[in-house]
Amino acid sequence: MQLTKISFVALLTSLATVYVPLKLNLPTSFADLPVLAQTQSDRKAEADRMFQQGLEQAGNNQFPAAVQSFIGALKIYREIGDRQSEANTLGSMGLAYYSLEQYQQAIEFYQQALAIARSIGDRKGEAASLGNLGNAYSDLGQYQQALTFYQQALAIARSIGDRKGEAASLGNLGNAYSDLRQYQQALTFYQQALAIAREIGDRKVEAASVDNLGNAYSDLGQYQQALTFYQQALAIAREIGYARVEAASLNNLAQAYARLGQYRRTVELSEQSLLIVRQQGDRTTEATLIGNLGIAYHKLRQYQKAIEFSEQALDRARQIGDRIGEANALSNLGNSYDALGQYKRAIEFHQQCLAINRELGDRSREAGSLLHLGHVHYSLEQFQQAMAFYQQSLAISREIRARTGEAYALGGLGNAFGSLGQYARAIELHQQSLAISRDIGDRSGVGSALNNLGEDYSRLQASEVQPNGFVCVAAPLRVPLHKRRCTSCDCNPLYRHLGQYQQAIELHQQALAIKREIGDRDGEYKSLGNLGVAYFSVGQYQQAVEFYQQSLAIAREIGDRDGESDSLGNLGLAFSSVGQNQQAIEFYQQALAIDREIGKRDGQASTLVNLGNAYRALGQNERAIEVQQQALAIAREIGDRLGESHSLGNLGIVYDIQGQYARAIELYQQSLAIAREIGDRDGERIGLSNIGAALLKSGNLADATEALRSAIEIAESLRPGLSDANKVSIFDKQARTYDLQQAALIALNQPNAALEIAERGRARAFVELLAQRFSSTSTTQLQPPKSLTLQQIQQIAQAQKATLIQYSIIYEDFHIQGSIESQESKLYIWVIKPTGEVTFRQVDLKPLWQQQNTSLANLVPDSRQSIGVRSRGQNQQQLAFLPGDLVKLNTDAPDSEPWEVVAVDTTARMLTIRQSSFPPDVTLKRPIADVAAKVESRRSNNPRLQKLYQLLIQPISDLLPSDPNARVIFIPQSQLFLVPFTALQDAQGKYLIEKHTILTAPAIQVLELTHRRRQQVPGNAKNILIIGNPTMPKISLMPGEAPQQLAALPNAEREAVAIASIFNTQPLIGNQAVKSAVVAKLPTARIIHLATHGLVNYPPSSGVPL
Repeated sequence: MQLTKISFVALLTSLATVYVPLKLNLPTSFADLPVLAQTQSDRKAEADRMFQQGLEQAGNNQFPAAVQSFIGALKIYREIGDRQSEANTLGSMGLAYYSLEQYQQAIEFYQQALAIARSIGDRKGEAASLGNLGNAYSDLGQYQQALTFYQQALAIARSIGDRKGEAASLGNLGNAYSDLRQYQQALTFYQQALAIAREIGDRKVEAASVDNLGNAYSDLGQYQQALTFYQQALAIAREIGYARVEAASLNNLAQAYARLGQYRRTVELSEQSLLIVRQQGDRTTEATLIGNLGIAYHKLRQYQKAIEFSEQALDRARQIGDRIGEANALSNLGNSYDALGQYKRAIEFHQQCLAINRELGDRSREAGSLLHLGHVHYSLEQFQQAMAFYQQSLAISREIRARTGEAYALGGLGNAFGSLGQYARAIELHQQSLAISRDIGDRSGVGSALNNLGEDYSRLQASEVQPNGFVCVAAPLRVPLHKRRCTSCDCNPLYRHLGQYQQAIELHQQALAIKREIGDRDGEYKSLGNLGVAYFSVGQYQQAVEFYQQSLAIAREIGDRDGESDSLGNLGLAFSSVGQNQQAIEFYQQALAIDREIGKRDGQASTLVNLGNAYRALGQNERAIEVQQQALAIAREIGDRLGESHSLGNLGIVYDIQGQYARAIELYQQSLAIAREIGDRDGERIGLSNIGAALLKSGNLADATEALRSAIEIAESLRPGLSDANKVSIFDKQARTYDLQQAALIALNQPNAALEIAERGRARAFVELLAQRFSSTSTTQLQPPKSLTLQQIQQIAQAQKATLIQYSIIYEDFHIQGSIESQESKLYIWVIKPTGEVTFRQVDLKPLWQQQNTSLANLVPDSRQSIGVRSRGQNQQQLAFLPGDLVKLNTDAPDSEPWEVVAVDTTARMLTIRQSSFPPDVTLKRPIADVAAKVESRRSNNPRLQKLYQLLIQPISDLLPSDPNARVIFIPQSQLFLVPFTALQDAQGKYLIEKHTILTAPAIQVLELTHRRRQQVPGNAKNILIIGNPTMPKISLMPGEAPQQLAALPNAEREAVAIASIFNTQPLIGNQAVKSAVVAKLPTARIIHLATHGLVNYPPSSGVPL
């Protein structure tokens, strides 16, 4: 929808009358011009009559007829040598061609008129021709050239004291700077024009200047201020009966309300403007306003109605030969079909629009068409093609200095790079877009750029591999920021890409504040939705739901049916993620009803995919198949090959769950074929992984291992070139393919080959990062092997002089209470002795959840809590206490005897305690809040620690060294990294640390790298770094939470001092342990000991806070 800008065009008559036509949307009117004085010469009289006839025809929008009349008059004027009238006629012919949007012809006639005016010394006529040339070049998008002509016209008007001409030139300069998106400069010129208009009492110029001021404030995103000026202009126009500005002001009011999200008001005002234009018989402007109504209905997401109006506008534009109007209508049709997911038709219309804009030589509109084509290809997830169009648009915008267009193109490019996983580049481009929007004062653009940056920091990755090996392809979160269709979105996206969700949330909150400040309800709805997506991505579903509900309320308020559907779909995903699939289905069904009502086919497909996944989760497989088949049909209908691939994969999952492996494999193979056809490498990996899983369950082990091997090779080919954070993110979603391959190889009785795969899929991103960091501080490059062979693993165990224990947790899908749930199935354990002997054992984990109502995932945190290991945000009142625990109270002296816990009253939050010096029957009661810390308990059996020992250690206890000084290195996986191995107890209550010297490592490869690194570091005591109880910063433990001070750890300080004394060195304690001091010492440290807080899995703050 375009703002109607009012240009000041001088029509050359003997009086050089200046009048006000409406630029872009409303054409020049010639009816207000005075009649030229008649002469006594018959030839002159005939020419004057024909000239006047041309003016009247032009005033009735009969421009071709007017041109013929002007040609007749021009011939006579030339024959009789009337140079002044010849100049006037040439200028009028230029205006007629200008109104027909034939700008090159108009320029030719203006230039001839200008030449005559200069030759006869007609300064006022010279200024008028210069102004008209400026308008023509402006409409061709050549704004710098237009500025040059306007400035010359202004100089002449001032030199001859033509105040009306001066006002006209100032107004046109304002329009030029507005077209260049330099709105503050535009405001200055409009205000000067307004001041002159009021000084000389020209109400028409006053009305036009006030209306243009409204346009400038609207472009600056100050919509309430814009409304005030439009209403003033409307009042003046009605007062003086100036229908042209009345129609323009109504149209501009309509568009201001559109930017405020009040689309129903937009329709009402547009209809009033259209009525006036029809009464004037202005067919060109009528076509434009019909198109604007189509845009308003598009904003209301009533796409079919929008298409009807755009088609009417297209027909009228073609009937009257209005090429710009034709281009506008084609563009609007392309946008509506894009919104409906009919991308092929959208591309056709945008390409037709682009051809016309190039034919007209309108560079600004050409850039806009290229931008739209980029958006459609982006929607099709053809990101490379989208980038090509965005880059062309960007080049043109920079060439013509269209700053807003430049910001839009940069935003589109950023989105494309983000979708390709190049997040650093995306952030860079969106920051450039933000800088431009801030520079030109575009508040709405600032809000959009902030939203895009927020999207970069919380970008949702493609798909999650389910524990049984299925890759569940879900429809995307329907992000309101832009109509983006991800490759797919996680069914339960608790992964942390970039780990910068706090920054994402802050950016979206800034965008929300701006949208609220400027009254942009549509932008407010989008920002709320983006905040919901950010919280959803870190698993804070309740907060996500709250934002989605607010977004939904606004969408309903402003009549945005498409937005209402998006919000309902996102609510469905949030409820589905917490297992409330029945509630999710209700939201999906509401969203689906709206998508069908507004004819949004791609929206229907996405919703059907999510609906099918919800039915599958509830075990309603037949219903799931029916719904996924509907999604598949729509994907094929609209030519969405990627969506077709996903739907085939989802159908395969349902048949797979039903045990119909042959049918599942057939569907997976079809999905795989499309992925290969369209170059979707990650989709190819997903297809191969699913095929491998189905073959494994069907007993075709050899083919399963081959498919999984191919999937792993693709997975590893996707990682090179990614940032460190992105490697971690992509590896997380690929890890299950490695687990499936292990299961297949174990089934083939190849445990050693399974060990190689287990190690190959272990902490790979960390290994590569570690090698890179080691190499950056050494003259020798450390290159990690792509994968370790069995022989290399044996050599590492020998070099470490240690027994290596490697674990893998294997999951399977099980039918539980009518639904499908992934549960722990087996624990694989490999023992690699220093001698090179490798032994494989496995543990059945199913009895844990089938009979004992627990799991490894629950046992690990329970065991940590039982020995007083605190989790995030846990204070002393939340610690678990058991009889036999030893505690210190807040009032105790450092060297005082600890208190023994006798009994625990969890309801009253009280402990019964005693000391060894007390008589046997004497105890005290103290609130749990009085406990300062737990200390090492006396020997007592801990059932949780003993259970973990039974699962993790007992199956291999006969393989462990008998020498307590012999090292045992555990290589955990997943939640096993949190196991307190040293504290595990056997049946007799003996701790594992009492039997063995224990270490842990994330991967065997890490042992090999650190061993090689140690050989490069000289072993002197000065290179020992010990940190104890550093002063804690205030940090946010989760996105959206207020920063809080972490508690001091006095015992950690004592620990650091004690260890430092062993090595005869000084520890960094308290304020000494600042980040800069620690980082400076790390590269030369042979031994690093950290006695402080460690944060894991808290996106904004994971690591060691300093």
